[in-house]
Amino acid sequence: MYSLYEAKTLMRYFFTILAFACLFPASGQYFWSRLDNKESHNKSHYTCHALMEDSMIVVGGVTNTVQCENHSLAAYSLSGELLWQNAGSFDAVTVTSGSIFTAGYEGGGDVVGYEWMTLSKYDRNGSVIFQVDYPEVPHDGYPFSFIPNSIEVLESDHIFITAADGIIRANAYGIILSADTVNLTHDLTGIQQLSKNSFILTTTDKLYRSDSSYHLTDSITFGHPLLKSTLNNDTIFSLLDHFLIRLDSNLQIIDTLFSSQDVNLNAFEIRGNEIWIQGFQNDVIKVYQMMEATGTDTLEFDQLMEVNGFSVADTTYIFTGTSYSGQTGLYSYNLKNDPQPILLPDIEIIDFHIDSIVIQYADWIKGELPPYAFMFDSEFTIRNNGPDTLNSFSIYYDLRGGFNCGQNFHFENHSGLALPPGRDLTIKTERRLSQEYYGGNSNICVEVLAPNGILEINTGDNLLCKSFEITGTNEVSENSNMSIYPNPASQTIVVSAPGIENDQGTITIYGITGHQVASFNCDGNQMILPVNHMADGIYLLKLTSDREAIVKRFVVRK
Repeated sequence: MYSLYEAKTLMRYFFTILAFACLFPASGQYFWSRLDNKESHNKSHYTCHALMEDSMIVVGGVTNTVQCENHSLAAYSLSGELLWQNAGSFDAVTVTSGSIFTAGYEGGGDVVGYEWMTLSKYDRNGSVIFQVDYPEVPHDGYPFSFIPNSIEVLESDHIFITAADGIIRANAYGIILSADTVNLTHDLTGIQQLSKNSFILTTTDKLYRSDSSYHLTDSITFGHPLLKSTLNNDTIFSLLDHFLIRLDSNLQIIDTLFSSQDVNLNAFEIRGNEIWIQGFQNDVIKVYQMMEATGTDTLEFDQLMEVNGFSVADTTYIFTGTSYSGQTGLYSYNLKNDPQPILLPDIEIIDFHIDSIVIQYADWIKGELPPYAFMFDSEFTIRNNGPDTLNSFSIYYDLRGGFNCGQNFHFENHSGLALPPGRDLTIKTERRLSQEYYGGNSNICVEVLAPNGILEINTGDNLLCKSFEITGTNEVSENSNMSIYPNPASQTIVVSAPGIENDQGTITIYGITGHQVASFNCDGNQMILPVNHMADGIYLLKLTSDREAIVKRFVVRK
C-alpha cells in the first residue's frame, strides 16, 4: 500500500553560461531535442502524446496554426530519430497492444456547422489500419461537441472517446456503436471502466460513477482542479493541482499519496509498482518517483518549453509540449548515458528591409481602383549568438491580409549555412511577399525560428517588428513611358510599353464604375486592342507584369 513517504531528493545542478545558453547536466545524463519545423507546418502546437512499448514516443500537434489548421502525428525513437509522420486529426492518442489509436476534430474549414470527429488506428510503423468519421456525413444539429478530450481502449476492447459533453463508443474494428450526450456541470475529460455496467467519468472538478447508459449514480467534488484520473486494480488515482489522492470504486477517499503546495502538478503515470508524478516550480520541472519499498525520489530538470506532458521509459525522461517560439517540440534526458554539455542555440534577428515595392489595386471594387496591397522583396540579417555553428533556421513573416482562416504569412527554411558563433548573415527571401495596404504606415513583423532544428530558450531577440511608410514604388504613373493612342479612340487602341517584351503580363481594362471590361495577355511591347464594342466613356487600362503595375486612362468616343 502506498502512503506518504519522506522525500529523498536526488540533487542535480545546472550551470548556465548565459552568453551561450549552455547547460551542463549532472552525471549520467544525455540530452536531445526536436521541433516540428516543416515549411508546410510553420507554426504549430502540441495536443497529445503516448509512449509505445518503451521504445517509441508518439506526439500529436496542430500545424499551420497561422492559417487554416491541419494536424500531424509524429513518432520518434527514444534517441530522437523521427521514424514517421502522418497527417490527420489528432487531439487525443492512446497506445495498446502494439497499436496506436487517435481521435481528432475536423471543423470543415470556413463552413459553419460542418464538423465531425475522426477515429483512427495505426500500427507501430504509422500505417493506417482503419479510419472512421463520425458522423459519416458531417452536418449541423448534433447535440454535443466533437473535440476529443480523451481516447481509451477499455476492458471490453471497445474504444471510448470523450468530448466536453459527450461519449462516442466504437468496437475494436472502428464501427461506431453509440454516441451519447452527458449532462455534467463541467467538461468531461476522461472515462474509465469499473465493470461491464459501471464507469468512472472525470471532469475538471468532479468524479462521477455511472451505469452503462451513463446515468449518474454517485459523485465526489474536489476543492481543487482535477487534472487526470486513472483506474488501477479497482483503485482510482486522481491528480489535483497539488495532490495525488487514492479512492475506492465507491468514490471514497482512501488516502493522499502525495502533496506539495509549492509545486503545480501536471501529469502522472503508473508503471508497475511505481508512480511517476510531474510538476512545475518556477522554471524547474520536478519529477517524483514513488516506490512502495524505498519511498519518493525527486528529479529536477530545466523547463525548456511549455511542457504539457511527460513519459518515463527506464532511465529516459521525455517532455512534450510547445516551444517558446510556437512549434510542437520534445526533449529527452537519459540518466544512464555519460554526461555531455547541453549546447542550446541562440539566434537573433538584427534587422530587415523591404524594397522593389509594387502596388496592387482592388480591381473588384467599383470606382477608382484603390490600392489594397503591395508586393515587395525583403532581406534580413541574423546573428548567431550560440556556442555552436548555425547550420539552419526558419524565417516567419507575419503579414497583414488574408480571407477567413487563410491568414497572410510567409515561412521558409534556410539550411547549409555554416555560420560560426558571433557572426552575422544577410539573406534575401526566396520569393516576393504581399502585404495588405490601405495607405499610411504598414507594420511588418519578422521572426526567426528553430535554429539547427532544435529548441531555443533565449527567444527574446527572435522577433522584430517595423513600420514602413511607402513613399515610392516601382509602379509607373501617368507620365510613364507607356502610352495609349489614339486617345480618344473609336475602333482600336495601340498600347506601347517599351521594355515589357521580356516580361510576362496581362492588360485589364476597367469601366469607370470599376467593373472589368476586357482582359488580354501581353505578347510584346506594342499591342493593338479592339475597343469598338465599348460604350463611350472613360476607361482605366492596367498593365501588370512581374516587375511593375501601370495604370493609364483612355477615352472611347465614337
